[in-house]
Amino acid sequence: LLTMKGMALQQLDNLELQDFVEESSFFKRILSDVFEQQDNDGSGRLDQNELIRLLENKDIQHVLKAFNISPDLHRTSLLKIFGLDDPGKSINFEQFYHVCQSLCGTSQDSRPFMIHTDVVQFLKEDLNRQTDSLVAGCSN
Repeated sequence: LLTMKGMALQQLDNLELQDFVEESSFFKRILSDVFEQQDNDGSGRLDQNELIRLLENKDIQHVLKAFNISPDLHRTSLLKIFGLDDPGKSINFEQFYHVCQSLCGTSQDSRPFMIHTDVVQFLKEDLNRQTDSLVAGCSN
């Protein structure tokens, strides 16, 4: 009986994993279509203006919300999260996809994500300060 329960649980785990993989594949295909639709110059990259248009598009907002991604976060925060806080920067699809993955669930509650983003930003700034200090120490 325990062996049968174990086999049933394993099959359930395999089905859940298969569903997850299929959903992940579907999620990536949809995001790829969204990305390509907004890549106006065909460069394979989105710049700040293209991302802003993507986030303002009502149809795309509906798609993002279906994946529990909140396009309603403050625009400055979203640009920073996507790494497009400077107008000259651009991102490729893989970068866009990975940020969207990390944004999943933000339509329900964005606070944990925003805290994570703040912590990462703090760590980057601290690392930069430490690096500057080391460089200054070496040049003396």
